[in-house]
Order: sequence, then structure tokens, then C-alpha cells
Amino acid sequence: MDELKACPFCGEQVETRAKFTEDSEGYADRHEWVECTGCARDFWPVDAWNTRPLEDAQAAEIAALKARIAEMEQAARWIPVGERLPPSGMPVLIATDIGMVKTAEHYSSVRQWSTDDGEYYHDEKYDWITHWCNLPEPPEVK
Repeated sequence: MDELKACPFCGEQVETRAKFTEDSEGYADRHEWVECTGCARDFWPVDAWNTRPLEDAQAAEIAALKARIAEMEQAARWIPVGERLPPSGMPVLIATDIGMVKTAEHYSSVRQWSTDDGEYYHDEKYDWITHWCNLPEPPEVK
């Protein structure tokens, strides 16, 4: 049998207990149960002790939510321009070395950032852009 899970009531460790009884014909029967060392609750049968459908479902849901959070954090992360650049012509948010944030497109062929307000970052101004990130999805309009 797998290692026994802790008591769901108090969190303490549990132990397997056993006793033998004699039936009416003189045969010995072995009876096993799980008993908590903390709150002394007991549970029959031993092989069903680790069955925790609600806890298992919660653990699976938590794992899925953590994976989704990690995915969303990665998608919304500010990416240093030295790490990689966005696809050419794709609108993104950019951050400058003085903390200004704008919407812009990068054009690799001419080594230039073009902002939505008509400003261009090229030549010496090209290096003012330090980070970029994907634009968020627009809200759903009903």
C-alpha cells in the first residue's frame, strides 16, 4: 500500500491498527483500520483511507490555475530588447530608458520604432527603447 496520507481532520500522521477476532467456527479474522495519532479518529477500511476525491479535484484545479497564471505572467512580461524584438510591424508597448511607455511598431529592415503618435526612434534614439511587451487583449464589448 502507498504511504498513508495525514488525517484530514487534524493533519496529524496516522497508523494502521489490526486485531484478530475468532468467528463462531473458531477461525481467526484479521481486522485492520487506520487511526489518527492526533485526534484518535479511526477509519475502515484501510485501502480506502487515501481516497480523497474532493482534495484531489482541488489539487488538480489549483495546479491548472497555477499553470494559467504562469502562462499569463509570461505573456504580459516586459521583454528586454537585447533578449529579442517583436515581429516587424506588430503593435506593442515600448518602454524608454526614462520610463516613458508608448504604443509602437518595430521595423527590423530599417532599424526603427514607430509610435502611434507619429514619433520615430531610429539612429541614436533607437537605443532609447529598453523593453517591449505585447498589447493586452481588448475588452469584450457586449
